[in-house]
Amino acid sequence: MYNLTIMAERAGATAYNEFSIPLTEAMMKLTSFLYRMARLSRDAEVISSGNPQKMARRVKNKVLGRTIVRRLFKW
Repeated sequence: MYNLTIMAERAGATAYNEFSIPLTEAMMKLTSFLYRMARLSRDAEVISSGNPQKMARRVKNKVLGRTIVRRLFKW
């Protein structure tokens, strides 16, 4: 939070508000990329474990999560 205050002051903000600093498109793309890499890393870790129970649970949870999200945002 301290770094956000300094950045806000340097940007000319008069009142500190942690949500007043807009995320640039590049930062959002970087964040998205890093989360995607973390998910792929976890997939690779589960597969390399060789444990079929972990693999089945991983697949089940991915399918379940995608199904729930699709139904939530279907309207």
